[in-house]
Amino acid sequence: MVVTLARMKWSMMRHNSNTRRVVGALAGLGGILLFISGHLAADSDAARSDLMVLGLASLLAGWVLGPILSPKAGILRPHDFALLPLSRWRLGAGLMAVCFIGIGPLVTAAAMGTVIWWAAGLAPQAILVAIPGAILTLILIVVVSRLAYALLGTAMLNRLGVEIAAIQYGLLLSTMFVGWMIFQIAGNTIGSLLESGLPGTMTRSILEWVPSTWTVHSIEAAAAGQWTTAVAWLCGLAALTALLAAITVLHLVPKTHSRNTSFGARRRGRLSTLLPSTPLGAVIGKETRQWARDPWRVLEMHTGWWTGLIAGGLAWVAGYVVVAPFAALITAFMAALVASNLYGHDGTALWQLASCPGKQAVRADVRGRQIALLLWNAPAVAVILIVFTAGTGQHWAWPYMVAGSTVLLLAGLGVSIFLAVIAATPGVDPQKRVGPNDTGDLQFQVWMAMWMMPVSCLPTVFAGVIFGIAGAPWLITIVALVNGIAVAWIGGRLAHQRLRARLPETFARLRYGKEIAKASAPNTSLLDKLESSAINSNKQLQVGS
Repeated sequence: MVVTLARMKWSMMRHNSNTRRVVGALAGLGGILLFISGHLAADSDAARSDLMVLGLASLLAGWVLGPILSPKAGILRPHDFALLPLSRWRLGAGLMAVCFIGIGPLVTAAAMGTVIWWAAGLAPQAILVAIPGAILTLILIVVVSRLAYALLGTAMLNRLGVEIAAIQYGLLLSTMFVGWMIFQIAGNTIGSLLESGLPGTMTRSILEWVPSTWTVHSIEAAAAGQWTTAVAWLCGLAALTALLAAITVLHLVPKTHSRNTSFGARRRGRLSTLLPSTPLGAVIGKETRQWARDPWRVLEMHTGWWTGLIAGGLAWVAGYVVVAPFAALITAFMAALVASNLYGHDGTALWQLASCPGKQAVRADVRGRQIALLLWNAPAVAVILIVFTAGTGQHWAWPYMVAGSTVLLLAGLGVSIFLAVIAATPGVDPQKRVGPNDTGDLQFQVWMAMWMMPVSCLPTVFAGVIFGIAGAPWLITIVALVNGIAVAWIGGRLAHQRLRARLPETFARLRYGKEIAKASAPNTSLLDKLESSAINSNKQLQVGS
């Protein structure tokens, strides 16, 4: 069975793009060369030992985070084999075994070679424990990676799990905005790391208990002639690996149960009574409830909020208080990114709109989604703006941050809904979703938004320069409001006109996939070219792919 599963995985890998695998392999090899360079430049055995501990702990962290960010992490899914007479343990063991096939495990195995190389330089007899230790560490890293991915999929079924996942994603995405602070701090400490090892005993003590570093302790004990201690570390590593592997096998093939893809209904609240009894009011009510009930929508929206919070918090803690107020701008920008595949997220639910006669239904759907996004994100952006501007005492930033948040939030409504129509990308069916990346590929939308958002906000930027020099910065907010409303209106108008003109084709793209969409995609106008680019660029996340 394992051979059959391995052939299936190889076949899927051959028919997918190799770009990510090549980039991952190059990054891994670069990390190995960087570690070897640091090892050769270290001044003492203690510093080299600390480098090995830090390297193995970082390798484990990368394996835990990497598959979570990759939409291809679950390339073989257990429900694909639901009709086969396979026990839960047997299928789980097979799925676990094929996780060791691919570029990632191969590069990690090469990284484990540096452990054996370091052990040989420390003491020849240490190789006796370095070889089994490296093998066990490789198995442990892959097992922990798959367990983290499986647990995150399980966590998507409850609010606490979704919030934890959102914090994790927010932490990762915030490094795009303030990651330079981390590199600056690391650059300032690399000299002392190569000279005397990790700073302080607490850091070393914490990393010592990371399971991926236990091989280092075993090698050091063997080099010192303490074979009982060396074998004890290896036995502990083997026992922990076996235990985690058994737990992972069970989580890779969860028990069959009815999945709840919604957090359930809440009390309707006062908003429903304030909305008009019109198609627009119905869409606003539906969308505001959907953003609170759908686990994947909650994850995306809260990820944007946490990205701003963590970015501002890191800047504040690191002493860059001048940067902290920009957390509100980051949050407003992320609000546009996470909503740029709304129709792809909903999938074939678009047939409900297709069955409604008249052009007013499409206009109401687009405008209602924009208003619902504003109702959810505006309070969050306002709170973050107040906390990081008033809390850090950067009162000079008030007019600039208010204007910037306003224009980014409003312009994002137009950009996101426009991209949601032009680049609607289907994901995994909601009933069969496992991980947080199953809602559809966003790479085209992200790259488009990265330049559409700044370009659409240029009038506010020019106003900021002019009124800032003139000493009247609060006038920028007026320009920002007009600028944002104009972009939101234009983007929404383009979106509902395009959706109304190509509603059947958009539904077919979400229902039948990109191959059908390619056959029916025109290539005459600029919007047609953008749609074709989105179809060709974004990967289609189907069940089992």
